[in-house]
Amino acid sequence: MAEKDKFDEFLEEVEQDIRQERFRQLWEKYGKQASSALTAILVVLAGYSLWSNYQNRELERQSDYYIKAQSYLEQGETSKALAILKDMTSGHKTYATFARFSEASIYSTPGEKQDMAKAIELYSEIAKDSKLDTIWRDTAQLQAISLSYEHDPKAADKLLAELDILAEEGRPLRALALEQKGVILYLSGKKKDAAEAFVAALQTPEAPEGVKLRAQTMAQQISSES
Repeated sequence: MAEKDKFDEFLEEVEQDIRQERFRQLWEKYGKQASSALTAILVVLAGYSLWSNYQNRELERQSDYYIKAQSYLEQGETSKALAILKDMTSGHKTYATFARFSEASIYSTPGEKQDMAKAIELYSEIAKDSKLDTIWRDTAQLQAISLSYEHDPKAADKLLAELDILAEEGRPLRALALEQKGVILYLSGKKKDAAEAFVAALQTPEAPEGVKLRAQTMAQQISSES
């Protein structure tokens, strides 16, 4: 395999890893928040057992629905899965958010239901939902940006401006936003700017090891091309 082909293949892997890393960070962050929230809820609702029981039953139902939707997806019955997920979007906040992400993911995945415009629309709606925590919104926005660039590379300038906001100090997915920025700049032929973005991602203290490794590899690749 030619060196260029190998690097192109690596670049595709970087894009896939970025998407996977977003969700990994989201679940990790959410898990910690959920644990603290659960403790608080148990204290506050200690005297409201009937309400608590109702909530538990509702959560169990939502959990069952979500598992059923995932089962349909594994069986290739996408339409049935989508029907369940759409119903869930008006239910319990947590599972409604899971359902919205899953629905958008289905439309962005190659297959009979693939609809990039629809996926971008759904992710963008999640990103604009002020009722959700920042990490959920930023994750959705990064997904929308990634798909938007894939769908229309000419929109690079607009997408880079959106990434600059997500890459600000203190944002939960700053390192991933910088990495995504580097990828778009590199593919747009702006290698010097791309290298700066990758180095910034590498130097972000809270950056996951996977991000640091990919950013370092990309920075070295760009340096070797200079």
